[in-house]
Amino acid sequence: MRDEAGAADPLITGAEIARIAGVTRAAVSNWRRRHTDFPAPAGGSPGTPLFSLADVRTWLATQRKSHDVSDEVRLWQALRASFGDDMIGGLASVAEFLSTGNPSSLDSAAAALVTSLAKNASTAHAVDGLVERFQDSARRSGSDQVSSARVTRAVVHFAGRVTDGATVFDPACGIGVLLMAVGDADGTVVRGQEIDPAAARFAGLRAELTGRTDAVIQAGDSLRADAWPSLRADLVVCEPPASGPDWGREELLLDARWELGTPSKAEGELAWLQHCYAHTAPGGRTVIVMPASTAYRKAGRRIRAELVRRGILVQVVALPGGVASSHSVPVLLWTLRRPKPDDAAPSHVRMIDLTGNEPDGPLEPIGEQIVDVPLIDLLDETVDLTPGHHVHRSAHDFRAEYQSLREQIEQQLHALGALLPALRVPYVSFSAFDVEREPGAQGLTTGEYDIVIANNVLHATEDIVRTVRHARALLRPGGVLVLNELARNDWWSHLTFGLLDGWWRFTDGRRIRGGPALSPDAWRDVLRECGFGTVEPLAEPARDLGQQVLLARAGSPVPRQDARREVRPAAAGSTEEHVRATVERILAETLRLTADELAADKPFADYGLDSLTG
Repeated sequence: MRDEAGAADPLITGAEIARIAGVTRAAVSNWRRRHTDFPAPAGGSPGTPLFSLADVRTWLATQRKSHDVSDEVRLWQALRASFGDDMIGGLASVAEFLSTGNPSSLDSAAAALVTSLAKNASTAHAVDGLVERFQDSARRSGSDQVSSARVTRAVVHFAGRVTDGATVFDPACGIGVLLMAVGDADGTVVRGQEIDPAAARFAGLRAELTGRTDAVIQAGDSLRADAWPSLRADLVVCEPPASGPDWGREELLLDARWELGTPSKAEGELAWLQHCYAHTAPGGRTVIVMPASTAYRKAGRRIRAELVRRGILVQVVALPGGVASSHSVPVLLWTLRRPKPDDAAPSHVRMIDLTGNEPDGPLEPIGEQIVDVPLIDLLDETVDLTPGHHVHRSAHDFRAEYQSLREQIEQQLHALGALLPALRVPYVSFSAFDVEREPGAQGLTTGEYDIVIANNVLHATEDIVRTVRHARALLRPGGVLVLNELARNDWWSHLTFGLLDGWWRFTDGRRIRGGPALSPDAWRDVLRECGFGTVEPLAEPARDLGQQVLLARAGSPVPRQDARREVRPAAAGSTEEHVRATVERILAETLRLTADELAADKPFADYGLDSLTG
């Protein structure tokens, strides 16, 4: 009930009038045509008019429509008494009587009510009223023989306008509700097939009574005994029956219709989908109602992938819960298109998620309910075609969320830093140090430190050689660099640090492919190039954890590419001269060299030694 006219005079729809009066919507439409004093619309639109509740109640009281039991209701009660659960057979008998005048299957009371209905309204309206009542009963009890009014409305909306002269086909048409609703344009050729003979007979008679002489409905099992093997339609619509595992897989294992792959026993809906597609003309479309599970079940992955890869799947719509006749689970509308030979390959599949709408709500999606998903993004290991999976993911601005989270963390860290007390240790001082800049330019004295510790920091720099030279400049000769670094580029590190700028800062070409880590050999080469005489690996088991520890000892001041080593001559008779002479003698004896073959400006490593102990 709407409140467009204010709280004192609410507006109601035709369906609500039908519920108040205890009749069908078709009966309300008939009243509007036959009674000139029926209340005029007070709001809404031409397609969905709204009426004043007060005016409607006054009119119903005047006409006694709210008190009298209509002939339509009494006929329905008579059919239920005569045919029980076989109401399709009862509807077919009514349609046959209206078509031929032969009431052979109806008792006299029912026949009299049918005659009365035909006098007060056209035969088409009489049949439509019974169909609407059957839809309402099927909505409550569940039935494969009729599409609900809500599903029919959705298919008509997304199928769009059918051009004059087009062929429309439904291979599981039931009593023809969906087929007749879609193919109602003048000149449309309507073809259908239904496994239940009574339903097929009623669908054909209904088409005849409503003036659809171009409609032909065949009885039979569409999958096992296709009555239209050569038919290629411009539009195929279908709400497949719940066939379960017995849809005929063993008999149809090599059937030519399975061009996208043979469906498994559990995927009967995908068999119906391929049957519909086999009857689709080039350039034509298929709109098929599918359970939500067909979009993600593992057994149907291959067929879904082929639909996407070949550019056949155009659109998937998730309808609101409660649209289907017998349950509240959302169902999907898949739209397929058979490409013409000269058609350009599609680049995406449109996903529409209407699950947040009311069952009778709007079908036109708004911005956040629709997304065009590139084909390559669908062709993953699951090929999940659930619209909500893609629509909701596309609505996230991950970059903005990351930036916001980063700012929050930075603020919390600054706040935490302000809460920590100052460390008052007289022999410890702290200052910031950018290892990519010269230490002297940052107020640090070079050549003053015995130990420099670098724990997983040096890799996050642009040029590793320049970085290590700066670290080496802090050490006095013989000083030690303790280096803890990554040993490999693993997924955990990428997920943890890959969003930070430093992770991708390197430009030096010395890293392990795919990240900033250096191999042990690369570290050894860099350290020796930067003036470390010895490089010793430590904690070898740590490599299994993706870490490496190296101890590098500075052998001489930091070498420069354009500088030459100078050897300072020792003063004659000094202690330094004595020590040097002793070392040269021991080295010459050890290496079996003459004193003339030894150069005072060469390090021991050049002679194959790292120390006098060799």
